[in-house]
Amino acid sequence: LTFVPSRLSSSSTMASIIAFPGAGGTAAPGLGHVGGKGMSLWRMSTVPGCTVPDGFLLTTSFFEQWFGTLREQPAWQAMLDTCQGYDPEDEGKVQALHEACEAAKVASKVLAFDAQQRIAV
Repeated sequence: LTFVPSRLSSSSTMASIIAFPGAGGTAAPGLGHVGGKGMSLWRMSTVPGCTVPDGFLLTTSFFEQWFGTLREQPAWQAMLDTCQGYDPEDEGKVQALHEACEAAKVASKVLAFDAQQRIAV
């Protein structure tokens, strides 16, 4: 991927892609929008003297179409169903959830960037 700052946003207003460094002076993105690793990178990029290589975060809104597609898959519903009554002490339930998560991962592997996502990155 090529870093193209003109296509990226450093705004936290639900942008699909957030550039860093260069985030200084902007409001922090929400944790649920960029995840823990993304938030840590963004925060480090705003600390004077902390060197963070140029990069960008693909936010949850970038993947909304993928989430919609996954929610329609039987593997997604099976994973949710497996979470009902989950007990971490019950090895059978732990194994069932693991298998359901693996099936959801397999279902997600067929997802590809659409034209708009490809242009963005």
